[in-house]
Order: sequence, then C-alpha cells, then structure tokens
Amino acid sequence: MTTNTMGGPAVIEESKTRTEQSGAGALAGEGGHGSALLSVENLHVWYELKRFGFAHAGWVRAVDGVSFSVNRGEAVAVVGESGCGKSSLMKAILGLQAPTDGDIHFDGQRISDLTGNDRRAYRANIGYIQQDPFGALPTFMNIKKILEEPLIINGVKDPAERMERIEQALTEVKLTPVAEVLGKFPHMLSGGQQQRVVIARAMILEPKLLVADEPVSMLDASVRVEVLRLLRGLQESHNLGMLYITHDLSTVRYFSERIFVMYAGRIVELADVHDLLDQPNHPYTQALLTASSDPDARNALVMREVPPGEPPSLVNPPSGCRFHPRCAFRIEGQCDVHEPPIIDTGRGHGVACWLHDPAVATLPARDEDGMFVLPQDAAVDWSGGSGAPDAGLAEALGESGDVADAGDEAEAEPDPGYGVGIGSG
Repeated sequence: MTTNTMGGPAVIEESKTRTEQSGAGALAGEGGHGSALLSVENLHVWYELKRFGFAHAGWVRAVDGVSFSVNRGEAVAVVGESGCGKSSLMKAILGLQAPTDGDIHFDGQRISDLTGNDRRAYRANIGYIQQDPFGALPTFMNIKKILEEPLIINGVKDPAERMERIEQALTEVKLTPVAEVLGKFPHMLSGGQQQRVVIARAMILEPKLLVADEPVSMLDASVRVEVLRLLRGLQESHNLGMLYITHDLSTVRYFSERIFVMYAGRIVELADVHDLLDQPNHPYTQALLTASSDPDARNALVMREVPPGEPPSLVNPPSGCRFHPRCAFRIEGQCDVHEPPIIDTGRGHGVACWLHDPAVATLPARDEDGMFVLPQDAAVDWSGGSGAPDAGLAEALGESGDVADAGDEAEAEPDPGYGVGIGSG
C-alpha cells in the first residue's frame, strides 16, 4: 500500500475487504484465452483533496476495488459514462498514476516493483492509442520523426532498421504510398489518417498489449468502422491483448470478447459481449443500452425512460449499491444499506445487484429486449436520491454556499431525455 496520509489506509483496507468478499476477481479472470497477460487485483486509485493546499480534506475514490484480467489475444472493453473511473484505471495500467492500493501484474511481473530499464521495457510492451489524434501528434514533427522517436528512445540505433520498421507500421495501418506520407505534418492529414498514425506509433515497438482510449470518438461516423476493423485485424494478426475503453456500447459488439461495465469507480457487471448485450442483468447496464442510439427513424417517436440524476460524488459515495439513488428497482433497506457482491448468474456472467440474489428478491420480468419491467402498480421515486452529486466535494472542502437538494425536485416529472447520457464525455 502506497498511501499513508491521514485516514487513508483504514478506509482503503475496509474497501479492500469488501471487494475480496465480493468474488469479483474470480469472475473477472475468466476468459479462456490462455494465461493472463494483464492482471489487475483489487485496484484502488484515490486522489487526495486538500484544504488550503496542505490540510487533508478527503479522497476522490476514482477507482475503488477493481479486479480483472486480459489474456493474450483477447480484446476486453471497459464501458461506462464519464466520471466512472475509466481514465484513472487506464493511467494506472500505463504506469502514469501510482495505485493507492492493489496490484497490477503484466506478463507475470508486478509493475510497482519495476525500475529503470525494466520499467522502460514494460512501457515499450504497451501501445497506447489516444482519443484525440491531432492532440496526440506533435505538430512540429513530420510523420517520419514522430514514428522514429520511440525507436530512438528505446535503443534502435540502426537507421536502416528504423526505416524498415516505420515502413512496415505505415503499411499495416494502410497509409500508403509510404514515401508520400513520411514528409507530411499532422495538419496535412485527415482525422482518420491522423488516427492511423497514432495506431502505427502504438504498434511500432511491437507491443504485447494495446490500450485504446475512445479511439474512434473523435472521428466521423463514416470512418469509425474502418478504424475499428483495422484495430481488430492488428490485434488478431499479432495476437495482442487489447483493453478498449469507451462509453459507446454500439461499437463494443464488433470489437470485444468480454465487457466490464463500470459505475462510480467499481465494476457492476461483467460478461462475454453477446451475453451482456443480449441480456443485461444490471439496471445501469440496461440504462446504457436504452440510451444508446440506433439508426432508426422510429426512435424519434419513442420516449425512453432512463435513470434521472447524475453519478454520485466519489468523495462521499452512497452506502450500499452506488447506483441505488437512481435505480427504479432498488430494494429499500437492502440496496441502500448493503453493498452487493458480484453474483454469478451463469456462464461467467457476473453482476453486482441484489435483484439476482434469490434470498433477497424476485427477479423482475423482462420485455422483448431483455430489459426489466416495472410492475404496473410500482411507485417510482424519481428524485435521484438525496444530495447533489457535488455535495460530498463541497462538504470535504468546507465550502459554503447553497447545494441543491435533489429532494426539492422530487415532485417534478422526470425529463425522459435526461440521465445516463451515453454519448457524452
């Protein structure tokens, strides 16, 4: 454990115990693709809040007890709305953010133990594909220099070998003729071409794992599928592990073998891609699928019900299930008090929801799309729970001012278009 600031270790140890008891690690490790290339065990990434620059004021629990593995040759998607902890998880895996607690193992090595040349070799074994291709490429360097720089840094001294690997990388991402591309600067390329250069740079050191952070969210819809197919082809031909981070469930089904759904710093559902998309078991996953758009004109005539409100404060998260303030199916006295474990519903499909514990609840009926259906006489509290999303932050920082109470708006009709916002962020 790396954190020793006041109040941290005891709280983290309590969270760690709850996660170990949940059984999340066992389910998240199932994949059937050979030995694990990447293993994340009970990972916590907390950011300390300080008052006046030095006084401890609390913690932002960005990642709070996450466990999973990525096997060789396997593509895994981490899905969730903005603020769920996806980016903090990615930074910890890339070695850009030190974990507060927990372990990350890569190819059998614990990355927190790596130093010097070993850490450099670890980073060379992970290719990183950024979300914004133009922002990821230095504008003062041409494509040849952009692709040559990581080779020089990692000790490839022979200019002929460097040029051979640059040409191979550009050919693999279908930027040909190579001679016409090498002398160009990023602003001379289209968005899709810029992203192909980013992919070529991620591949040029021959990594074992690719981490793709929203790789197509900045691209036109016309080129998204093409870039995803390119990534899928590279992953399969090189037998790479792939961690695909996204909020867009519409692209996941064509790209990944397994999906991990994150909410408020934790994994709430994990399953094979087709099992999860055909029969989502967590109300939050169902909300994500409901909010995703399909190219169907009839959608303009359909009013979709999605959870109201916003994700909870990660400074002071709600007790019990962190989704319960927004959940229409919550069980009073259970969901708001006790944190649900990961429950295996069969075929390695795990869900952190009390609805799937037969000793606690009877599973709601489903509609033709596999979504839960509320009973006709059910009374739904659309207030979204008590407290505004930033109330915990204001309390931790000791800020004065009016913090809106969601209970004040309990009598208002919910806006059917407001809630999970799958396309934002």
